[in-house]
Amino acid sequence: MAEEHIKAKYRHILLSGDDMKKGFTLIEVLISIGILSVISLVLSQSFLSTTRGSMKSEIQSSVKQSGDFAVKTMEQMIRQASSISPATCTSLPLKTLELNNPDGGVTTFRCLYVNPPGITRIASVSGLVNPVTYYLTSSDVTLGGTGCNAAAMTLSFTCTAGPGIPDKVLINFTLSQAGTAHSQAEAARTSFQTTVNVRN
Repeated sequence: MAEEHIKAKYRHILLSGDDMKKGFTLIEVLISIGILSVISLVLSQSFLSTTRGSMKSEIQSSVKQSGDFAVKTMEQMIRQASSISPATCTSLPLKTLELNNPDGGVTTFRCLYVNPPGITRIASVSGLVNPVTYYLTSSDVTLGGTGCNAAAMTLSFTCTAGPGIPDKVLINFTLSQAGTAHSQAEAARTSFQTTVNVRN
């Protein structure tokens, strides 16, 4: 009887097996938190990877689009030129190319350093008295280097000419995104090269 009296008095302390199953133990809670943490980590890494891939694709597309526009514009103007200036038509790679236009004008393709934002761009400069400059690459991309005379600047023109054959120009340059990439994985860099014959 004393035993039953003690059990009744301390009943709230002595729980039966059924009463023990109403909650979670500390170990069960910690294991659940660990599993949820691993799942969250995997999902966040997957999301970040997808976001980085999308950002790199957009940057790469912008670099390629700007370079393609520059190439097409230069090809069209070189084909329509009456000749290439002998000063810029050597067998050596040069940083400028001077075209003699059918209207008597002169157009020069060259690198221009724009500061700010501190990038090198491909430009077309037309006219001798009042020169007009058109940028052929966007301000989102750069030829590289800290100026047009820097070794890292990638624009070059190699012209070949000879008697009885049309002038031929090899255009070669590399564009990369302007500014600093957030990470090397996001950096975009594309090389462009084409050969164009003067038609006239």
